[in-house]
Amino acid sequence: MKVGCEEISIAHWLICNLMRMFFTSGAANDTEYITLRDDPRFLKEKARIEQLWKVHEPYADIHFLQEATEQLHPRLWEMILTNTFKTRGFSPEKISDDGPEFFIEISGKRFWVEAIGFLIRPSKRSHVVRILNLVPSAKDTA
Repeated sequence: MKVGCEEISIAHWLICNLMRMFFTSGAANDTEYITLRDDPRFLKEKARIEQLWKVHEPYADIHFLQEATEQLHPRLWEMILTNTFKTRGFSPEKISDDGPEFFIEISGKRFWVEAIGFLIRPSKRSHVVRILNLVPSAKDTA
């Protein structure tokens, strides 16, 4: 029996594809991704990232989850941007996997948003926990 979404029943396929989780089991190269996924001390932060993912998923390109296992910070930044626009009442629209992440319309004009993140050397990386504490959730803006 294979683990994951390769050889599965229709019901399991629906769960894998309609309710995808941000953190996935298996190989990952980003140490912070691995720590947040596997260390029970970070359950609160892991849950917050899963909340960000639920909002961001419709805007994510097909390689987003795989890239997150290799470079968490840039993918986290994309999710924060999407969530920030959504909680502020904007309706981001995604055109394709190519080009900017999405656009928003203000007074009939399109403003394209491209999330540009940077990689931080592991010895000097910022802490995702501190970043998440700065990002408002939907309940904070209601």
